[in-house]
This record gives sequence, structure tokens and C-alpha cells, in this order.
Amino acid sequence: MFFRRQSNDGAQWVAVAHEGREVTAIAVSLTGSAPSRVDWLWHAPADSLTDGLRLLSRTPKWSGQNLLDVMPRASYKIVATEAPDVPREEWRDALRWSLRDHANFPIDDALIDVLSVPQDTSARQTRPVFAIALARSAYSEAELVCDDLGRQWSALDVVETGLRNISALAEHDGLAHALMAFGADHGVLVVTFKGELIMSRQIDVPLASLTGDATVRDAALNRVALEVVRTIDTFERMHSQLSLSELSVLAPSHLGDEIIALLSEQVYIPVKACDLGAWFDVAALGEDGPILARHATLNEAAALGACLRAHPALADRQHLDLLDKNSVLTRDPAWSARLGVKLAAGVASACAVAGLSLSLFLVRSQAQATAIEQALPALQQSMSIQQEPAVVKELSELQVRQRVQRDTRAVLEANMSVGATAGYSSFFRALGRQTQSSLWITGATVLGDGQDIELRGRMLTAAVLPAYLRSLQNEPLFSGHRFAQLEIKAVQSSDAGDSGLTEFTLRTSPASTTQASAAPHASRAEAASKPTPEGKP
Repeated sequence: MFFRRQSNDGAQWVAVAHEGREVTAIAVSLTGSAPSRVDWLWHAPADSLTDGLRLLSRTPKWSGQNLLDVMPRASYKIVATEAPDVPREEWRDALRWSLRDHANFPIDDALIDVLSVPQDTSARQTRPVFAIALARSAYSEAELVCDDLGRQWSALDVVETGLRNISALAEHDGLAHALMAFGADHGVLVVTFKGELIMSRQIDVPLASLTGDATVRDAALNRVALEVVRTIDTFERMHSQLSLSELSVLAPSHLGDEIIALLSEQVYIPVKACDLGAWFDVAALGEDGPILARHATLNEAAALGACLRAHPALADRQHLDLLDKNSVLTRDPAWSARLGVKLAAGVASACAVAGLSLSLFLVRSQAQATAIEQALPALQQSMSIQQEPAVVKELSELQVRQRVQRDTRAVLEANMSVGATAGYSSFFRALGRQTQSSLWITGATVLGDGQDIELRGRMLTAAVLPAYLRSLQNEPLFSGHRFAQLEIKAVQSSDAGDSGLTEFTLRTSPASTTQASAAPHASRAEAASKPTPEGKP
């Protein structure tokens, strides 16, 4: 119950890729100079990463490894551009504005990273780079579901860099190399040089079209060949200083020879089937090993390549860092929501046991003190009659014990009476520091030790509520609290000053529990925080 997330030793890495309606997970052990070992491969039909991870968490494969997530192609945008004239550490912020016209999601809160292209690939004086923007919504989904399952991502990667790591294994000195893989919805072609990505292209040919009837299959194959030829032509124009050694293809098992033959006819560079068995030990997969080595899907190839980011031989290669270092869930110590509930239950149980033990000890101490008081008159009478030194000494010892027992009882009673005496003024001071000109709090309910909180307020526009909640997280008393329920409604009032206002209610517990147990306090808080007649709080 009290264990934190398992520590990572760097030996085994598990990459999860989710594209289309399937989630793929693959585990790779990095064995230094020997071929990296593929320990297991897992597939499951799932509509989202959340569903796939929950299925994976129910298997023994889930625990003990470093986790990587290969984000789906629709959740990010990769754009070839030029490096800005600022220091390297400022490239992310400098390129954010230039990505607005390329992304179909909000770019202001997106996660940005930049990959440099080797400078000796073209005769141009500018420095080409790849800018990668990850949608905040996709990042939040991946972060929250992993945290709820008691784990944490070691890194978030993309399909292109996963394929880059595979393509770099087949490079020859001084020559570029191309690799192509097919997925459920599309194929991806990457070109690498010196282990870095210099070109990528998405080919919108779904795998189903390659497995249809002869007419559909031929049309799809011709489309693939045309896109490959266009990509190679573009490569020659943009990177005139480089030569392309060959094109490696990870083709579906039933179309491998046909695709290789067709591309060989239309592309002047050598075309061959990619054999991952030259760099990975797939013996642990049994009959599935040769299939993975020769006919890996886009999901499998990207996940396999993503695991290579931790290989010692690739330490100097650029790797993406798409984790939000300012997120509450990535701070140390990072507890998951489920472990937090278990910990709270454990602490409550420990407190209950300690309280019961103290109560029993107090009862026994009182019984001993009563027995001593009852025996004291007899001892005093015996001392007065016999006047023996031994009786006097025993009486003195009993008196000392009596005083000790009384002092102990007083301390225990004082400790047992300690309650929530600190008050709730600190919560209202924290709310007072986070003022907003277009949002005000009209009522607040704080129960017990502050774990159950209800905030009620009004605002001129609902757009200011997220910013107010983010600023409220900077307050220690509210940091880490998650509001489980949000109610928003327009203010219905005959007063003209209330028209256009929006009323909201935030609760950390369901409404039925909080309202039933805190109705008296809520009424006093609302009466004390109603706005003035001029409409100001």
C-alpha cells in the first residue's frame, strides 16, 4: 500500500504505440554490444490509449519496466523549418508562433520540441530543423491514465523518431538511408543520415487497401510507388550533397515480394526487404519472431525503435522530450491517484488503531490509579500503627507512582482532546490572494481537515475559470486537490445587474455527500460573501 512507483534500472524498456484501433506494446532488453533482445510482444483491440493501457495493466507484463509512449500521428504535428537565430535552449519558444498555421489544435499550450538536421546535408546556408508540436489534450490523456494506473512515462516519443532509430541501424558510412513501414491507416517513409532524421513523409494508403481485391491492391501499390518516387526526388533537390544508399521496406507478409518488385522497377536506388533480425534477438517470441523481423507493422516498428533511445551506443543522438516538467504528476514524489487513496485509507486505519490503543491504555491507567487510591488509606493506617521504615518507604513509592499515573492520564486526555483547532481562516486568506477582476467567490464550504471543499462563485465569462484554477494550484492549501464535480449555469435573475453572469460550483466530492454534511456552514459562507449592490464582490 505504501510503495511508490517502481524505480527504473534502465535494463528493460516497454514502448506502447496506439494507431488506428489497435494498441501495441513491446518489451526490449538493451544488452550492450550484443543484439537487443525482444522479450515479448502484445496486441489488443482498443479505441484509445486509455482502454489499451487498462488492458495491459491486467497482465504480468505491466510491472517493472521503463515505459515509453509513441504518440499517434493525429495527436502531433511535425514540421520541417529553419532554426531561429537564438540560442538552442530558446528554439522551442521561438518556433511556437510559426507552428500556428500547421497545427489543427491549440498551439499556445502544446508541448514543443526541436530536432536538428545535420548541417552537411545541403549547400544552403540556413540550418534546417524539425519542430514537433504535441497537442495538450493528447498529452493529458496519456499522463492521467498512466498516473491512475500507478505508473509514470519515462518519455513520450513519435512515430518518425522511432523509425529513425531503426533506419539508422542500416546506414552505411557517408550515405543516407530510407525506411518505409505500413500501418492500419497510412504508411510512413523516413530518410536518415548520421543517425538523425532528415526527411519524413506520410503516405495515405491504408493497409486494408493492400489486402483487398486485385484492382484495389494494384491501385494502392501504384500510389505507394508514386509517393516514394516523389519523396526521393524531393530528397535529391533539398539534400544535394548526399547520396541515398538504399530503401528498406517493412512490407505486409502477403505482399512483401510484390511491393519490393514494384518499387524496384520505378526507383533507381536499390530496394530490399528490411530484416530486423540482424539487430534484434527475436527468439523469445517463438513463431512470431520471424514475422516481426521481416513484416513488422508501423506500430511494431515505431515501438521497437523507440526502445532504442536508451541504448548506450545512441547516447549522443537527439531524443524528444515531450514531458511537461511543470505538471503536478511529474514532480517527486509522484503518487498516483489510486495509491493516494490507499495511503489515505492506511493512515486513517493507523490513526484509528492508535486512538483505540490510547483509549485502552487510559482506561487501564485510571483503574490502576483508583486501586492505588483505595489502597492508600490502609497503607497509611498500617504505617501509623507499625511505624516500620519498610512501610514508609513503600508508601513513598506508591505516592510517586500515583503522581506519575495522574500526570500520564492528564497528558493522554489532553492529546485525545486535540481537534481541528487551527480553523479555516487560512483557506479564505488563500482565496483572497487569488483575485480575478471578472470572477469572484460567493460561497465556500470546507469540511474536516480540508479534504472536502466546495467553492461557489460567479464570473463574467466562463473562459477565465481554467486560468483561475491554475493560479489556485499555486496555493499550498489547494495544491494537489482535484475537483471531482463542476456545475456551470447562467444566472437567472430579474436584477439587471445579474444578466450575462455565469454561476459555477466546484466540489472535490460528489454533491450529495458534501451538501448533506455541510449545509449549515455553506449558508453562513454564502451570506458573508454576497456581492455589494454595485455588483462588486
